Amino acid sequence: MNFTKYWDGSKDERCVRNVPDIPWLKECLNLWMLPALSLLDIGCGVGHLVACWRGWGGTAEGITYLQEEADMAKKEMDLDLTVGDMHDLPYEDGQFDGIVMWDSLEHAVSPYIALCEARRVTRKNGRGLIFIPGDQWRTEQYHIILPTQWQMSHLLWLSGWTLYRMIDLSNGDPKNPQRDMAAYCIVNEGHQRDTKLKYHIVPNSEIIDRIRYAGNLPIP
Repeated sequence: MNFTKYWDGSKDERCVRNVPDIPWLKECLNLWMLPALSLLDIGCGVGHLVACWRGWGGTAEGITYLQEEADMAKKEMDLDLTVGDMHDLPYEDGQFDGIVMWDSLEHAVSPYIALCEARRVTRKNGRGLIFIPGDQWRTEQYHIILPTQWQMSHLLWLSGWTLYRMIDLSNGDPKNPQRDMAAYCIVNEGHQRDTKLKYHIVPNSEIIDRIRYAGNLPIP
């Protein structure tokens, strides 16, 4: 299905974020995604995360649906990014050890389909890291939907991902303008979804080194 029929790049933002500018993002990547030698950044902006991951010794690919971002990546960092649709990823099943969706899923016309595609291209027991911004970003014209933490947990379950840890970056304060901001540490365990929703919430974790883990969680 051609989703550009309903949504095109003229409505969206251009993303130039850089991993070193967000220290706890770097820590999340190092602590959770380190086993992923090959990484796909879905909605990669101009490719800074791709460049960082390669610089750390891994292999990485990035996909954006904005030609402008791909051109900027080539011009400024000599990066070759793929221009494509997160709802129909142009990669083989199980091609990557892990995926990252950082500030990108909220741009999806269908987050469920995007999550299914992300899982399809991730190998069995491969990992994922997804970040969803907080409530203060809900009114931006380029955000189609900002799922709450409960909605996001449900979407992950529906699409077959196992949610191992949810890092609550709003500190659980309902009055916080960043309400529902969270990072989701997920695993593709290679099976259909269970009949019962199961996940572990990691509360009160404004920065990564203050994370409190819920019980003894197995790490694939």
